[in-house]
Amino acid sequence: MAGHAFGAMALPGRADELRAAIAAGPVTVSFECTDCIYSRPNPRVVYPAFRTSQDATNEKFFVTIMYIEWFSFWQAVGVHLKNAADKEWRVMQHQSGAGWTFKDGNKFLPVTPPLSIRVDTIPVAAVGAKNNSTQIKTVIAKDVIPVGWKPMTTYYSTAA
Repeated sequence: MAGHAFGAMALPGRADELRAAIAAGPVTVSFECTDCIYSRPNPRVVYPAFRTSQDATNEKFFVTIMYIEWFSFWQAVGVHLKNAADKEWRVMQHQSGAGWTFKDGNKFLPVTPPLSIRVDTIPVAAVGAKNNSTQIKTVIAKDVIPVGWKPMTTYYSTAA
């Protein structure tokens, strides 16, 4: 991680101290997994949330998984996209973090909204384990990205 990221995790007023410690050499970090606290339009309803990237267009589509209930203890192992007229799901490529793009190798593939997104996940504890396919949990967000979508906008699905 970059110094800026470590500084953001520091206690108030101690970012420079933490960055200096990191610059001096290896640092032991303790952490624990906790469930995500994410503001959603109606807290009583579970909404998968996806945010379109600042640079996304219909010709170069990027999306970030912002929130899926239970997702902090699970890892996405596959994200698929379905264009408006498609009958089959098409694989998206992982970019970084929770970001995914619609490409075939190095070539971007155009999208035709509304777009549905499918996220296949496994428990974090099962990552790297043999035969973890029986633990796959799938979320389908039907038509979550609408016609006329905008970059840097979060879209919510009512289907989980």
